[in-house]
Amino acid sequence: MEADIVIIGGGIAGLWTLDELRRNGVRALLLENRTLGFGQTISSQGIIHGGLKYSLKGVLTASAD
Repeated sequence: MEADIVIIGGGIAGLWTLDELRRNGVRALLLENRTLGFGQTISSQGIIHGGLKYSLKGVLTASAD
């Protein structure tokens, strides 16, 4: 197996990076010795959101005013 890039860690950041690289034609390989999404992803309580709670509080738009 050949790869241009090897990603170590299958947490949310590693999985996102793998997806982005592959979408752009890069031959990427991800290595993980546990369950995918186990490391930092599970340490973050598995909560992944798009920032809606901050947007609703005005945190994202407050500096734009």
